[in-house]
Amino acid sequence: MCQRIIIGLFLSLYLLTACSVLSGTGGPANNKVVDEPKHVESEVDPVATELISQEKAANNSVVQNKQSDPQAILPAPPRNYSAAIITGKMTSDYKQLIAAVENHFDGDTSLYLLKGSRESQQKTFDEIQASSHHYVMAIGDLAATSALRLDNKTLMFSAVFNYQSDGLLEQGMQGVSMLPNPDHLFSLWASLNPDLNTVAIITGSGHEQQISRVKQSAAKYGVKIIHRVVKNDKEMLYESELLFSTVQGYWLLPDHRVLSRRSMKEFLSRSLKKAKQVVVFDQQLLKYGGLIYIEAKPADIGSAMVKQLADSDSHIVFTRETNMLVNAGVAKTLHLDTANIPRNYISHE
Repeated sequence: MCQRIIIGLFLSLYLLTACSVLSGTGGPANNKVVDEPKHVESEVDPVATELISQEKAANNSVVQNKQSDPQAILPAPPRNYSAAIITGKMTSDYKQLIAAVENHFDGDTSLYLLKGSRESQQKTFDEIQASSHHYVMAIGDLAATSALRLDNKTLMFSAVFNYQSDGLLEQGMQGVSMLPNPDHLFSLWASLNPDLNTVAIITGSGHEQQISRVKQSAAKYGVKIIHRVVKNDKEMLYESELLFSTVQGYWLLPDHRVLSRRSMKEFLSRSLKKAKQVVVFDQQLLKYGGLIYIEAKPADIGSAMVKQLADSDSHIVFTRETNMLVNAGVAKTLHLDTANIPRNYISHE
């Protein structure tokens, strides 16, 4: 009987102690109670939530663009990206163009001159490929066509007349046309010869964009453009002779696929004998019988290249500023009055 009473007292004491510990109101001082983890409601920051939502939306948009547009794979470059400038030669015009690029570009530039063997040129492109340059600005035919081997770079070209036949735009490059502003030309030409009405242009294939621009401009001055497409310099000379009785003049464009030094000299000599007015793209050709020299200003081309970097589309842009000269000697031979021509446009070749 006593044993049952003692056991009952011990059980009562044990239960009383356990209840005190669980309720936190009693128990030995050295007993440690491990609280269960509590769920705490944090305060929501609406600004942070909105930024996260925008970031998710932007990421989704980038993924979609990469799938639908290969050009969207490269992110929009920050302003401090650097540029590689590539050229195959350093003429006076190219130096002016490069100087304009360097002056207008908001970042570091490195100049690469393509020279020597193919192996040497390949080493140059390997160096550019491994560099951190995001932009590559190719000046001239060799630099532009060779730059197509580069990956994950934004490519830009200038000083390339045959860009359509080279397929530069189709392969993702952006470009600045070397065609001078035809409005400037026909305005000057009409001042020399108010009766000008028919002009021929003879080139190789693949110049639809540039010829279309010339025709639109010529029409403003009542001039019809006859465009002939040939394959080589011999065909160019032959076609020009066929047009002697039809046209008053020619605009000689720098398509070296159908021009050679010999054929240009021969063409200019024949044209002058036939009293035909010829516009040339190189000032040196004035002394062989060219009437007007015109080119797009190299500095204007350089600044246009930099401006176009902000546009991700592959297309061609045209410049406005030109350099022009009138050969006073040829004008006199052709009985053209230069009285209305600004003095700084007159050349005495």
